[in-house]
Amino acid sequence: MNSDNMSNTKHNKRIRSSSPDNYKEESINLISDSSLNILTYKKKNVSEINIDLEAEQINEETLIDIIDDSDEEMELKLHIGQSFQTWLDAEKFLTEYSLIKGFSIRQKRTEILTENGVEIIRKITWECCCAGRYQEKKVINPENQRNKTSKCTNCQWHVNGNLPKSSSNISFTTVVDEHNHQMMPSPSITIAMHRKLDESMIEFINFCVSHGTTAARNIRSLLQGQFPGKNINQKNLYNAIQIAKKNITIRQEYDASNMLQHLYAQKSDDPRWFIETKFDGPEHRLCSLMWMSPEQQHLWTRYHDVVFFDTTSRTNKYNMVACFFAVIDNCNRTRLVATALLEDETEQSFCMGFCSLFCLFHIDLNLKKNLRSKLTTKVFNEFRKEFFQCRNTLAPAIFETRWKNLKEKYSSVSNYLNRQLDPLKTKWAICYINIQFTAGANSTQCVESLNKKVHDSIKSTSSLLILVKEIQQLLDNEANFVRIQEYKDEIPSVGQENIAKKYFKSIEKIVSDYLLAPMTHSEDDYNEGVREDHYEIAKILLSDISAGPRTIHI
Repeated sequence: MNSDNMSNTKHNKRIRSSSPDNYKEESINLISDSSLNILTYKKKNVSEINIDLEAEQINEETLIDIIDDSDEEMELKLHIGQSFQTWLDAEKFLTEYSLIKGFSIRQKRTEILTENGVEIIRKITWECCCAGRYQEKKVINPENQRNKTSKCTNCQWHVNGNLPKSSSNISFTTVVDEHNHQMMPSPSITIAMHRKLDESMIEFINFCVSHGTTAARNIRSLLQGQFPGKNINQKNLYNAIQIAKKNITIRQEYDASNMLQHLYAQKSDDPRWFIETKFDGPEHRLCSLMWMSPEQQHLWTRYHDVVFFDTTSRTNKYNMVACFFAVIDNCNRTRLVATALLEDETEQSFCMGFCSLFCLFHIDLNLKKNLRSKLTTKVFNEFRKEFFQCRNTLAPAIFETRWKNLKEKYSSVSNYLNRQLDPLKTKWAICYINIQFTAGANSTQCVESLNKKVHDSIKSTSSLLILVKEIQQLLDNEANFVRIQEYKDEIPSVGQENIAKKYFKSIEKIVSDYLLAPMTHSEDDYNEGVREDHYEIAKILLSDISAGPRTIHI
């Protein structure tokens, strides 16, 4: 680059005059002299300047210097006499200033005066967090004293703010902008005060938690999209989520009363509702509750031959056990027919007048839980295999023999078998339960899907009223789904639904493509022998399927 260009470089920049009536565009000629390193500004009216911008070359180094100088001018400046509308604005300004400089502030003193029954803040003093001196707290036993360094360096930085009675603005009366310590690098990460989440971010977190999004990873991704450039501390995020959860789970007064009022309001609209409650003590504490809607009662009368019963916990803030009664309809769908809430899972709480069978899945879980530690893994696997062989025995005499031999062979676990399973063997052994109609079910797996749906819609901190409403919403969705399926079944379809189309789709496709298709051709196709050719191909393919893989020569 030429020395003439280095010594004298002009850069045109448009600005507007401060007059709001007539904005006149002006041009600023920036003349850089490398020998003196001085930037001289000259303002001229646009009408007096006619510069060919395409022919002008701009010095890149000078442009960088101009940008740096403009950034320095945009930095916050702290001086005496600065005024603010509110104390919050003043503290916000000082917080931003300390963040840029690399330190943190705190309030040292606040002066509050009561005027006409109203408390008014007249003076506030802010100081650096490194102000003051460390004072040792001596104890009698030196072993109980922990040697710990202090950040206090007796820093003299402080600012006094004053709200005089003669003015409505807050002004800084004293500013000591000097530190005796080094500034912290990356203050938004290293200083705890600047790591805090601001109010807008806290409100956004509360919004996410109140609408069902509680995972920290998901909320962090949403915060980064909503507040780009903001530093999000992981620990502060976790704390904010937990605080939001606690605010939502504040205990509601008269929760049980509100739930019963909701149920009885449904019964007043439709008397077919069934509601049964049980209260205990002089306080009339709710011990148990059972309810059925009219649609559930209709399902009960149609499919009550086999009823699946299961309990689940962590569905409400009072730790009441939720019980679900389900049946299987004529389309092999699991339908919820009754719901109950119990205070515990004791035998007195389960007073049922029908014959109940035990779930094989839960028996297996209890065996693993109680016997695996007493037997080695290899021995337990052998015991489990022999137990299910004994359980699946069809003849009662053979079952009793195998059951006795099993207890004698594994004597270390015989106490558990005699105490838990032997008195109730008529409720889980195949030879005894085969005399009852169970629709081929051996476990309560069909009810587990209902438990999953309930837990997806509610939380362990939900109120009883929310629990009842969510269960009713699940019932309404289930009823709508069944209604739509019935409408679809009533729509006429092309062709009759039969077993071949449902279970032998591959064979049915071959028959329809190669055997039925020629039958729909015109007479010209028949004359060309199309039907005979397709018929031969169909015979060969069907023989392949029926006889298995082999070589066929045509």
